[in-house]
Amino acid sequence: MRTHHICTKIINPRKIINRFGNALLVQLTNGKYELVEGSDDDYTAAKEWVSLFAHEIVFSRSVKRWQRSDNSFVTRPGQLKR
Repeated sequence: MRTHHICTKIINPRKIINRFGNALLVQLTNGKYELVEGSDDDYTAAKEWVSLFAHEIVFSRSVKRWQRSDNSFVTRPGQLKR
């Protein structure tokens, strides 16, 4: 196997679809879509754009958003706080 193919997969594992403020809508290598970073307003803008122009896309938010918010740790919806 050539090293060019290995480096391409390691360096650029995602494809940027669109940008909404500070958020990026990206397509991962497994074909799924994810919204990376951004605020709640950016998330709303992304949902609106997808509903109008790319209705076949179903995306999730990045895990980092649920791990830390306003310098305090929060849990994902549905998880119990201990």
